[in-house]
Amino acid sequence: MTIQNDGLVELKDGYKPMDISNVNNLIVSGAGTSGIDRGIQFKNNTYRAIALRGTLNDFTLQNMYFKNIADLVIMHEGLEKLRYTGAADSYAKNLKFLNLDADNVGPFIMLPGSIESSAHYGVIKGLEVANITCVNSPTISTIVYVGNGYNYNVHNNYINNVNTKVDNHNGIFFLKGFGKFYSNIVTNHQGNAIRAWIHSIDNQTGIIEIYNNIVYSSRRYGAFELQVTEGMKQSSVFYPVNAKVYNNTAGRLNFEDPKYFEARLLDLYMTYGTLEIYNNIVVNNRDAQIINNMSTTRITVNKDNIYSQDPLAVLVNLISFESKLPGIGANLKQ
Repeated sequence: MTIQNDGLVELKDGYKPMDISNVNNLIVSGAGTSGIDRGIQFKNNTYRAIALRGTLNDFTLQNMYFKNIADLVIMHEGLEKLRYTGAADSYAKNLKFLNLDADNVGPFIMLPGSIESSAHYGVIKGLEVANITCVNSPTISTIVYVGNGYNYNVHNNYINNVNTKVDNHNGIFFLKGFGKFYSNIVTNHQGNAIRAWIHSIDNQTGIIEIYNNIVYSSRRYGAFELQVTEGMKQSSVFYPVNAKVYNNTAGRLNFEDPKYFEARLLDLYMTYGTLEIYNNIVVNNRDAQIINNMSTTRITVNKDNIYSQDPLAVLVNLISFESKLPGIGANLKQ
């Protein structure tokens, strides 16, 4: 079933949320009228815009606009209580958040979950977050949080001018589990573009891939983080995954506060898997190091990572960030 707009639908001023509970095979779309790209709009909301509850599978939210939302924008309430057993009713599947725009909001998409001492909670299989934009949000901290994603697909998102008033160590995308993070642009921000705490829910070999992203001009922190915390490692249901970080372009990292650390393309903590890192470009940093390595993670590939103090020596400009080096760096054009 598809629920969609007929003309422009606005929910504005005060507390006017959308509540969705216990649905399968549903698309809620703001693309119902030709010529209106974001036909469902939430504006000046004093609390939450969209509350998701209960069992959701094969569910899509798309083509919506959010402005001046005081609290969380989209929250899957209670997902963190869903204990994973492997049975079909013990996880969410095929959740999609597509073509969503936000301006001056709180945390955008919150999908809570965790790996505990003997069980997983809030597992999502088949998650896609794509073509979202988030701008002009000074205290948003984390924009997309995924507590337990199995093979997530996060791509083609645009983030700019966020966290001007936030100093904690956050992730713009804070993603736990494993999957693909690619073709995203994160600029004029604070926090890692992706903070990836990586694990699988079974003993099949999982892979996290971080590629073709542009990350430029962060007040604090580097571009990417890979980590398995000690609590995750001690879980009886922890399984490691391997990582690949390639064809990214990053620069001007941690320009505001270098006192405690230098920011790199990758902050690498213990992962208990392997790492391949190659074909990346870093520009306009304080030194040429690519990895801040705080681990004994086995790096199996480390090659063709290019540093240039002068961005224009390796990039066409700082608008498209197009690489001048064939096969090296990201190939997105803004």
